[in-house]
Amino acid sequence: MQILPGWLLIMLSSGWIYWYSPPYLTYYYIMQTIMYTAMIICLIALFLLLVVKPISINKYNRIVLKIKKDYESK
Repeated sequence: MQILPGWLLIMLSSGWIYWYSPPYLTYYYIMQTIMYTAMIICLIALFLLLVVKPISINKYNRIVLKIKKDYESK
């Protein structure tokens, strides 16, 4: 997944700004929102990368083997 490193950098940088800025500044809540959004997107991307991708590869391999078997039997 190519989007994961970018969102990780956004999450870390906004978290750093959120952690070290005083709560009365305007961008404090903006950075908090950006940080939580980036965390959710990173979790979704990791789920897709670790769970869905292997399932898709296994299905693809089964389909290819079935096509090869059908082709060789003709």
